[in-house]
Amino acid sequence: MCTVGADVLRELRFAWRERFVRWALLLALATSLAALAAGTLVAFEQQRELETLQAASAEERTQVLEGRTDPGDIAYSVFHLT
Repeated sequence: MCTVGADVLRELRFAWRERFVRWALLLALATSLAALAAGTLVAFEQQRELETLQAASAEERTQVLEGRTDPGDIAYSVFHLT
């Protein structure tokens, strides 16, 4: 009597003997690696863009608030930068 693990391994060996299965698995692996690489590049690009926008936002905030003394005007300007 075979265990479930042995049955699965036997079926995997049978499947691996098929040329189509090997190519399909290799194609799936290559596609997955390409998707991971592309996603990582996009994430790094977005992180750089966020850093740039944060710096620009801080600079814009200091320019908008320069010379303002009214607390209401300051509060309105800080939360509504365009």
